[in-house]
Amino acid sequence: MFSPGKNINIYDDSGSIAVFKAIDDLIRDLDKVCGITAVKAQSADNAAIRVAITSAVKGAEQYRIQIKSDGISIEASDELGAIYGIYRLSREALGVEPMWFWKDSYPAARDGLELEECEFVSVPATFKYRGWFLNDEDLLTGWLEGSGPRHIDYPHYAQVISLDIAEAVYESALRCGVNLIIPASFLDIMN
Repeated sequence: MFSPGKNINIYDDSGSIAVFKAIDDLIRDLDKVCGITAVKAQSADNAAIRVAITSAVKGAEQYRIQIKSDGISIEASDELGAIYGIYRLSREALGVEPMWFWKDSYPAARDGLELEECEFVSVPATFKYRGWFLNDEDLLTGWLEGSGPRHIDYPHYAQVISLDIAEAVYESALRCGVNLIIPASFLDIMN
């Protein structure tokens, strides 16, 4: 049985900014669901959760999660595998659904975390490319103050969507296993 205290360390040896961001989401999930304060550690010593990219896991975007009494390891073949593994752990251990933001349904808070020892191994995706096209993203601009004016002569696209909303879109996409995204219509890369 894995039963950490209220303060844990998470170690990541990937060196990836994208994996680092997914760990930030896991830290938020641990806090909101279990009241666990997690911090990123500089070494694997005493880390309750360890994330590693390794050649021991074969195939693009693959991962293996091992939950043991002394900690959780997420081993992945590459960056996307590590990200998918982190979000899988959040779903399986904490109950955080991929579309939690859009459904406004975070799991009920509970006191602590207890997990039986087990292993989750990813299976290769049926399709190599799995993506979303964000059509009508102008509908996303009304929720929060945008991230500045859009320089385009089209009345419904007057502002760039909020970066907070954009992050929520991309987090949900990754939690769903997406690896390809077309972020905007009328995109001006200089804006």
